[in-house]
Amino acid sequence: RDIVFYRSRIDTACGLTSMLNARYCPGDETIYLDETWIDGLLAVDDFTAIAILAHEWGHEVQDELGALDRSKERRYVRALELQADCFAGLFTRSQQDVGAVGGRALTDARRFFASAGDPSSKTLSHGTGAQRVAWFNAGYGSGDLAVCESVFKKERALPRIPSQ
Repeated sequence: RDIVFYRSRIDTACGLTSMLNARYCPGDETIYLDETWIDGLLAVDDFTAIAILAHEWGHEVQDELGALDRSKERRYVRALELQADCFAGLFTRSQQDVGAVGGRALTDARRFFASAGDPSSKTLSHGTGAQRVAWFNAGYGSGDLAVCESVFKKERALPRIPSQ
């Protein structure tokens, strides 16, 4: 399991990386982070970059659990993204419980997930800012992995992702 930082687009087992982005690639079990984007986030606060990394680690957990296989069905893509947000909430809670991060970490993470949401519940695949924060909060508030699995039960309530 690796983390690769890049400053220009690179080719991976999952295709070319994007700038201003982070991505978990199941093809080589690696997290890719645009270092210039992360540097900019770290200039604003200390925890947003960690929350993004926790979200990407969430995808690695999904891969280990076999949940990423669901990504082959487009209707599960949004649920997988929201579940990774829930995992990021679990991680944040665990770090606060051991005193590794302060109360501002929670505010920083919530602000990021709210701003990184899709503009509408009918477009794209990450969920709206409100949905992303709600699932982050579900993980943070419960501290329970089973809560993050419930995103798939509630997925039916989410609009279908339009075919492209």
